This record gives sequence, structure tokens and C-alpha cells, in this order.
Amino acid sequence: MVIKDNIDALYLSLLNYIFTFIRTVATTLNSAILCNIQKEYYRFGIYFEKSVTRIKKYNTIF
Repeated sequence: MVIKDNIDALYLSLLNYIFTFIRTVATTLNSAILCNIQKEYYRFGIYFEKSVTRIKKYNTIF
């Protein structure tokens, strides 16, 4: 029984390590993808910001 409990605990800690690793990799990839999107669409962001400013300036809705 003690050996079985130890094996179960080892199995659970191994699963915890694997899922933590997967979560870390996914978070890193997500951050990299978001940074890449921000770099690619920087000009679009500036255009959108100017459009919103123009709309607020004239108090019109499109």
C-alpha cells in the first residue's frame, strides 16, 4: 500500500510538472505571437487611433 501511494504521488507530481511545462510554453508562444502581431499591425493601430481622434473631434458617428 505504501509503495502504491508513493507511485501515485510520483505520477501526480510528474503530471503536474508536464502540465506546468505545457502551460509555460503556451504562455511564451502566446506572448511571442502577440508581440509579432503588434509589430505587424503598428501602422494599422496608428491609422485607427487617428480615425477615433477625428470622430471625437467632430462628434460624429462615422
